[in-house]
Amino acid sequence: MCNIIRGSEPRKRFTLIELLVVIAIIGILASMLLPALTSARSMAYQATCTSNVKQIGLGMAFYINDNNDYFPSYDLQHIQGTRMWYSNINESITGKTSPTWDLPDEPAFWKCPSNPKHGWNYNTISYGYNVDIGNFNLAGVPQTISYGNPVLRTNMIKSPSKLILLGDSDGNNEWDARLWGTWYTVGRRHNKGAMLSYVDYHVSWVLQTDTLRPGQTFDGFRWSGGSWDPAATSPVTQMWGMWGGWKY
Repeated sequence: MCNIIRGSEPRKRFTLIELLVVIAIIGILASMLLPALTSARSMAYQATCTSNVKQIGLGMAFYINDNNDYFPSYDLQHIQGTRMWYSNINESITGKTSPTWDLPDEPAFWKCPSNPKHGWNYNTISYGYNVDIGNFNLAGVPQTISYGNPVLRTNMIKSPSKLILLGDSDGNNEWDARLWGTWYTVGRRHNKGAMLSYVDYHVSWVLQTDTLRPGQTFDGFRWSGGSWDPAATSPVTQMWGMWGGWKY
């Protein structure tokens, strides 16, 4: 008796039209998910940056407490010892002394995750310090005076919740350790704004354009120009302070 072997049923294959429809659906789903994923990553970066700014602000508080309530100079300009403000604050946090310009061991809290140009010196570090508060202290100049301006103490600040202390710098790799309302503005890495700590150490997000003086313009590299509102009640003036002008 002969065994009859039946051939298998022919396998059904996708037509070209069906394949294109599947690819189109995958593309649509990807386009719907990508903004959500991008937004989630941006929020995670902002949360990390917020934590960084809070930690640096805490280090600032440690330094001030250890230095008779004086804010640190932006740049000591001494031949020996630490020089830049972030070197002193890093030492207050980690206990590690720092070279004149660079930070040791690349501490993670100094790096904003949204700053692809971050480096470890005064030109490229992610966070800047308001030099209207820190001023400068030249070697041989009495500690109570700096470039003709006072070295500030905490009791001299009348509106600590309004005055910028430190935070996201503009990231153009030119003196990024410096924040200054007249030239080196805050960053725009987080939804066109910056994470900032104020003198009372609270941290908040601020739109970059809300920190600019009236009339400032952008040349593709930095903001410049504009003028100060002479009234001490001006929100932008209160954010920065002015050497020889606005009373703290």
